[in-house]
Amino acid sequence: YDDLSSAMFAQYRMQATRNLSMTNGEAAIAPDIPRDDLPPKEQRKMMALPRGTRVMPLTLYDQPERNGQYGRIVSYEADIDKYEVLMDQDWRLNFTIQMSQDQFVQRVENCTLHHVPPMKDKEFELNLNNDRCAVVRWFPDLDKSGRYGVLMYDGMAEGYILYFHPHQIKLPVGTRVKIRQLQRRIHYNGKWGSISRWIERERKYQVDMGTEYILVRPEKAIAC
Repeated sequence: YDDLSSAMFAQYRMQATRNLSMTNGEAAIAPDIPRDDLPPKEQRKMMALPRGTRVMPLTLYDQPERNGQYGRIVSYEADIDKYEVLMDQDWRLNFTIQMSQDQFVQRVENCTLHHVPPMKDKEFELNLNNDRCAVVRWFPDLDKSGRYGVLMYDGMAEGYILYFHPHQIKLPVGTRVKIRQLQRRIHYNGKWGSISRWIERERKYQVDMGTEYILVRPEKAIAC
């Protein structure tokens, strides 16, 4: 960012830290921060996926042959709210595709499993808690709350793709998530935020929405 926007962001962060207050478990607001402290463009820059993030396009209607293939984000254009993505198959040509975040799913590395019931039979017990994994896709139609497809990196399941409920995946700090199904603060539904921490006793994420924080359950903050 330029010096002005960096200064605005630093001031916002200091105020947000001082004024953060946890409310009823669905939202936490820093009430003294004016919403216009950060212009929409600066908010979008601040919350954008970082360069190098692995993504998979799903709804490229003009280039359908690239749907389901992996690429990497190379830049973000805040003016039009779109990403430039270099597909793996196009790296020699350095040919990028412009797309919005709703057109792809992100691959999230450095995830861990937690709150997964052990799997038992007569001969052995398999405990996957604390095993490392990567979210490779979100499946909204699996079960009532949807499931993540994850690539396992540890233990007996290493190399397999398994499916878990959102509350069984601990997403890392900085992960971009889409808010959904809030009952009280419905204006956040469909908006994107960034995970700032996991609160174990609440079993909720604290999500930075750019101008304030909210507390939400994992099934309402989806890395899709």
